[in-house]
Amino acid sequence: MASMRAAGRRIDDQVPAHIFGSIDVEGELARLGPTGYRPLRVRDTLL
Repeated sequence: MASMRAAGRRIDDQVPAHIFGSIDVEGELARLGPTGYRPLRVRDTLL
């Protein structure tokens, strides 16, 4: 998007959020395990 704006194109700030979605940073951080990584979904893959 920055390159498009640099080229003179006008892009509404809501467009990137609509295209790419939004990330809940606090929610994602809360899902991290003690090692700093998200746990594997082993149960889901074995069924």
